[in-house]
Amino acid sequence: MMKKLTDDEINALAEDIYRDRVFTSDHLRQGDLNMLPVIFMPLLFAGKKMIEKMQKDAPGMIYEHFSEAGLRSINGYPTFFSLHIVSKEDAKKVWDKFEQIKKAV
Repeated sequence: MMKKLTDDEINALAEDIYRDRVFTSDHLRQGDLNMLPVIFMPLLFAGKKMIEKMQKDAPGMIYEHFSEAGLRSINGYPTFFSLHIVSKEDAKKVWDKFEQIKKAV
């Protein structure tokens, strides 16, 4: 089970996405989903237990702050040696808040 985000965390993440401080799995171009383990490198080393857990309870979003990006990019995507996983329910809340911010600005 993924940690539930607080309202403050949802608001902060939505604002960071709006201000281009965060890269998310939703930023991938169509057809590039297979790049996730190369972008978010910890996924390459996920053990069988973690993979089974993610298949059972699929994440809604994977993200990391650009300040944590590695020095190299692959196919135009940043690379990260850390990541955060958000549930589908919280990811929807983040993107709803993102849309509110976008409309307000």
